[in-house]
Amino acid sequence: MATFEKVPVVDVHCENISIIWPSLLLAVRSSDFIGIDLELSGLGNRRNLVTRCMEDRYKFISEVAKSRSILAVGLACFKITGIVSDGLGLQFQAQTFNLTTLCNEEYVVEPDALQFLVNHGFDFNKQYSKGMYYSRGVDKETKMQKHNIRELITEMVACKKPVVFHNGLVDLVFLYENLYCPLPGSYSSFIADISEMFPGGIYDTKYIAEYKSHMNASYLEYVFRKSQRENAVLSTSGQKHIQISFCSYPQGVGFVEYRHCELPANLQEPMEEKLNPVEFCKQYGSHGWCCRGISCPYSHDPDIILDNEHLQKHKRKRKRNRKRKRSGNDVEDKHSMETDEIEETKKKGKSDECTMDVKEKDMKSTEGQNDIESMVKDRKENESSVEIATIPKTDETKSVRTLEKKPAPGKHRAGFDAFMTAYSLASFLGKCKHLEDSTVTKHETSLDTRFQIDVKNLLYLSGKSVPLLVEKSHFSKTSSFHREKIHKICPPKFKHITEVILESKGIH
Repeated sequence: MATFEKVPVVDVHCENISIIWPSLLLAVRSSDFIGIDLELSGLGNRRNLVTRCMEDRYKFISEVAKSRSILAVGLACFKITGIVSDGLGLQFQAQTFNLTTLCNEEYVVEPDALQFLVNHGFDFNKQYSKGMYYSRGVDKETKMQKHNIRELITEMVACKKPVVFHNGLVDLVFLYENLYCPLPGSYSSFIADISEMFPGGIYDTKYIAEYKSHMNASYLEYVFRKSQRENAVLSTSGQKHIQISFCSYPQGVGFVEYRHCELPANLQEPMEEKLNPVEFCKQYGSHGWCCRGISCPYSHDPDIILDNEHLQKHKRKRKRNRKRKRSGNDVEDKHSMETDEIEETKKKGKSDECTMDVKEKDMKSTEGQNDIESMVKDRKENESSVEIATIPKTDETKSVRTLEKKPAPGKHRAGFDAFMTAYSLASFLGKCKHLEDSTVTKHETSLDTRFQIDVKNLLYLSGKSVPLLVEKSHFSKTSSFHREKIHKICPPKFKHITEVILESKGIH
C-alpha cells in the first residue's frame, strides 16, 4: 500500500530471542537492503564530532565508542517484491526489529543522553532486566545465551547486504567496536575495513536528502515524513511511487509493537482550505533540535512544519502569477522567479554558514544539532531567545493559536528510526530509473547499478561540504583484527600469489 497508518516493530530481548531468531535470520538473508539505527549511552564533547581533521575526528569517536555502549539496535529489512502496475514504482516488504542490548562491561552513561531517552519513552528497567548481553572488541564466548547480537551482525556481514544509515559515521564506529572487533588505530584502516565489511554498499539518507533530494532540512523525522507525504501525493496522481507491505502477526502477540504514523486527513486538500495558523519552533523546524526539548511550548510537529513549507511555496507562486498577469511579460516573470530562488538560496546559505550538524537522532542526546555554537548560546539565554515562525493570519482566523507540545513516549526508538531510514531510501529509489529484473538480476548488481544512482559509499560529514567516500585507498591496508575475522566469516576461495609470498615471510 502507498499509505500506511502503523508500522509493526518486533521487540527482541534475551527472553524471546530464541523464538524470534529464525525469522530474524530469514529477514536479514532475504532482504535487499537493511536500515540500521543505534541508541547510544552518550557521545562525549559534541565539538569534537565536527573537528575538521578526519583523523582527529575518528580518534575522538573511537575513544567514545570504547567507553560508551549501545543500548539498542534497530534493524529494518526491506525486500523488493515486485513492480507497481504499469511500472509506476516498486513494491517493498518491510520487517522491523528493535533489539535491546546490554554491555556486560563498564560504560559511561551521559546525563543529557539519559534524560533524552527517558523523555522519549526508553525503558531502562527493561534494558537491564532483558537486554541481550554483549562484549566489546574481539568475540568472546558466552554461555548466558545461545543467540546474541554479535552473531547477528556477523550474519549481516556474511550476507553482504547493502546497509543504510542516517548520518552514519558515528553509528559505524560504534557498531564496529561494540559488535564486530577492536577498532583499528588509523582512520584509513577503518575506512578500508568497513568497505570490506559491507561490499553491498553503505548508504546514508542524510547525504541523499542534502545532496540528491535537496530537501530544506535533513534530520531523520523530517526526511521520513516528507518522503511519506510526497509518496502519497505521487500515488494518487499516477506517478512513480512505492508501496509497502508488512508481515501479519497474530493478535495479542506481546512482543510486537505498532508505531502509528498516519498522514493528515487533509494532506491533499487545496492550500487555501487548510491555512490554519499555528506557531512552531523555527529552530526545531530547521535542525530537528530545540534547546527546550519536550518542554518547548511551540509545535515540533513535522506535518505543521511541512505545511508551512508548502504554504510559503504557494505564496511565492501566487506572487509570481500576479506579477505575470500585471505585466504580461514572460521574461519578467522568469526573472522574478530567478530572483526569488536566489534570495532563498542566500538565506539558506547564511544559515548553513553558521551551523554545523552533529550526530542527530535518538539517544545521541540531541537530534539534528546543526549548530554547536547555537546550542551553547541557547542554553545560556532565557526563553525569549527561541526563534518562532508564525504562519500568517487568514481572513477566517483572527488569532494565532499555539499547539501544546506534549511528550511522545516511544517516538524515538532504534527500531522505528531504522524503519524511517530504510523507508527514506526506498522512497528515493522508487523515483529513480531502475533496470528490470529480466535485464539484470538483483543478486548480481548493487543498488547503484540497478537504480542508476551514484550514492553508494558516500557518508554525510558534519561541518564539511563534501561527503566521506568509503573506499579502500591504495596506500592503506586493513587491520589485522578485521582480516582475521573476515576470513572466518567469508573464507577466501583462493589466495593470490602475493598473499602466499607475504605470509611465507611472516608479513601480514
